Amino acid sequence: MIMSDTLESRLNESFRDALVAYYLSEVVPNDPMLKRLGLDQRLKTANDLYEFFLLDNQVSNEVQTSYVASAMSSLQQLINGTLLGMEPGYETLLPTEARFVEWRERSSQYPIWAANMQLALYPEIYISPALRLKKSGYFTQLENDINQNRINIDTAQDAVKAYLASFEEVANLTIINGYIDSDRFAEGKYYFIGKSRAENIYYWRTVDMNERAYKEGTEGPKYDNPTPGAWSDWKRAEIGINANTLERTIRPVYFNNRLFVTWVDLVHVTEQVAVTLREGTVKPGADGSIPITPPADIAPLTVITPNVRLVLNISYKKYDDSWR
Repeated sequence: MIMSDTLESRLNESFRDALVAYYLSEVVPNDPMLKRLGLDQRLKTANDLYEFFLLDNQVSNEVQTSYVASAMSSLQQLINGTLLGMEPGYETLLPTEARFVEWRERSSQYPIWAANMQLALYPEIYISPALRLKKSGYFTQLENDINQNRINIDTAQDAVKAYLASFEEVANLTIINGYIDSDRFAEGKYYFIGKSRAENIYYWRTVDMNERAYKEGTEGPKYDNPTPGAWSDWKRAEIGINANTLERTIRPVYFNNRLFVTWVDLVHVTEQVAVTLREGTVKPGADGSIPITPPADIAPLTVITPNVRLVLNISYKKYDDSWR
């Protein structure tokens, strides 16, 4: 059996050498496309074929491969050659460019590439919730509720229901106004005021537009959308908004390192009533009687004017998140 394997190996390698020699001597000089590209004068040796086709034509019989593995190897060889400036049109690519660094340090190594893909596609399998750097207050409370009790079906359900109730409270808010603390919109901090479905209950939150991911590596332009961690929690704004408040006037303002909320109340104070008596003649009836109600042409003219007052209100957030 050993002699048979050795003989088969030698025959396969001889067959390989014969095919390479035939291609160099018969195909290359007579192929119209290779002639048009000037390759009939360039492809002279087996190494020339390897550099052009990116196929290892000197591989031994002991190496196990497949069409897919061979294609992947050729593709990797092409990418490496491109990044090293060995391919036409890419001679000026610098090794410090983000594409080069990404390929050299991560994507060219299958285990690292595969691990990154697993994290990107299935983060819930590999990321522990306890290790999250930024957690919402509701999620932190959920963790505390679970950790403070013996874990069973009842305690877990109670904790999850409390979490969902807190989440539902802010899930259906209506954004009514906002404020940007910088004239550089792509780098500023945005403040939002949201209205709950419950009467006169309002919340506020922020988003930091500086927290955006880079498109390539750790430098250069960023994506337009902020990362999830750029958003703060919705927090209750305990301010004196009431039924007289004009909703469209509620505005957040950031000034002197403090968050303010301003709004205008429309207060009905009194009503002004103006009565004007008009001149005229009251004629007696056929029987000589005088009507109690004067005719329409001399009836008093009454004008009612509502008297209202606009009240500007300002409230600010203290450092302990309470409002004054």
